[in-house]
Amino acid sequence: MKKPLFAGILILMILVKCSSVNTITLPFYKTKISYLEGSASFYPNANLKKCKLDKMINLAGNKCINWVHFFESGQLKQYENAADIETPRYTIPAKSVIIYNETNKSRINYIVFSKNVTIDGIEFQGDGKITTEFFNDGKVKAGFLAKDQVIQKFPCKAIASQPVYFYPDGKLQMLALSKDLEYSHIKFKNGESIIVGQNGNLSKPKN
Repeated sequence: MKKPLFAGILILMILVKCSSVNTITLPFYKTKISYLEGSASFYPNANLKKCKLDKMINLAGNKCINWVHFFESGQLKQYENAADIETPRYTIPAKSVIIYNETNKSRINYIVFSKNVTIDGIEFQGDGKITTEFFNDGKVKAGFLAKDQVIQKFPCKAIASQPVYFYPDGKLQMLALSKDLEYSHIKFKNGESIIVGQNGNLSKPKN
């Protein structure tokens, strides 16, 4: 009977040690956070670079869980959201990873969606691994399709290695076809990538 008790005490001691936390004050947000011991790294100026949170924190309205990353200035660079976020164009589902722009730190640059998301009528893939890129105004710059779909009258194919690209005004720039297409006596085949010029002309990417 003593051996199981001793083993239980050992396990408890290990768990307590592994779950120990540290605290640090973030000057930029004027708040204190707690993080798992051994998970933090720092910039040369001693500002926190990244850490794994002990619990959810709210940084200027951003409800962060798990790993958080910061710019050297102390501003939030990357985090996993604890709850859905409503935007004018779409909903960012909980447990997505949001990454801010290096040069415009208040703007989202990339999102790794935790599940598929529909933006402006287009369904993008979100499995916790696929990255969707955005312009500073929130429009999609590049993303992987969740399924074959017609976008701006073009039959677009969902390919794991081929995202669709957009111009800043939201028009399609580059895509892979989901069926054969003929334009101006030029034949484009199913699965082939095409470029849509600003004037609407179609062409094949240069190798």
